[in-house]
Amino acid sequence: MSLDKLKKLAKEKKIQFLDIKFTDLPGFWHHITLPVSSLEASLFKNGVGVDGSSLPGFSAIEKGDMILIPDTSTAFVDPFFDRPTLSMIADIMEVDKQILPYSRNPRRIARDAEAYLQKVVKGSQAIIGPEFEF
Repeated sequence: MSLDKLKKLAKEKKIQFLDIKFTDLPGFWHHITLPVSSLEASLFKNGVGVDGSSLPGFSAIEKGDMILIPDTSTAFVDPFFDRPTLSMIADIMEVDKQILPYSRNPRRIARDAEAYLQKVVKGSQAIIGPEFEF
C-alpha cells in the first residue's frame, strides 16, 4: 500500500496512532506505538530506533542500535486498541556504518528460506507455520 493510500485510510478511519510490530528470536511480539503524525515518508526510509541489546539474543550493548522499517503491505486497522490505530509489521535493520537487514530477523529468515526453496525446487511453495510440529 502506498503512503498516499495509508494517509487516506488514516484520515477516513480517524486513526490516532501507528503501532509498529516486530517479533524477537523466540517469536514473541513487541511493538512501538507512535502518533499518526509520524506517518511520513521518513518513517519508511529512516525507520524507528530500538535498542536491540534489550531483546534476548539480538545484539550486544555496544552494537544495540537497530531500526524498524514498517512494511506497508502489512497495514491494517487494529481492532484491539481503544483508540483508532493503524498497525504494521516491521523489518528489523542493523545500524553500523550503514543500514543493513538484520540477519536474525525472523521475517528475513522466512523470506530467505522461501527464496532458497524456490531456487532449489522450481515451482515449490513454502508453507511456514507459527509453531514447531514435532
